[in-house]
Amino acid sequence: MKIKKTGSEIIVIAAIVILLIYVADAMVGQGDEGFLPMTAEERGRTFGTSSMILFFVAFTVGFKERSPTLTSLLITGGAIMGTSVLVASAIAEGGLQAAPTAFIGVIVIGYIIMGLGILRVIQRK
Repeated sequence: MKIKKTGSEIIVIAAIVILLIYVADAMVGQGDEGFLPMTAEERGRTFGTSSMILFFVAFTVGFKERSPTLTSLLITGGAIMGTSVLVASAIAEGGLQAAPTAFIGVIVIGYIIMGLGILRVIQRK
């Protein structure tokens, strides 16, 4: 149905926008308060968690729909999420060994989201 395809695309676009705001704020703040008036923990809870949930909702809503937009943005969003946290953890003091467990979880979830997009590519062949 067209409504599911359009709905899933709108949801995944919202997830990408929220994720990009989160990454931009984290880059500006570099662990402290960025351009948003919240701590790094609040930013992660608000923007990180909501973007993760929206990616999974978009995948679920558009599960059987043919949408290159949804597929591309799932792959892109998952890669941005996983890689940005991986790189930030690697360059932080102590490196990956000192990264909090929550960061490792976000990296894994990011790559799972990317994997869902890749799964959509494989299913279409």
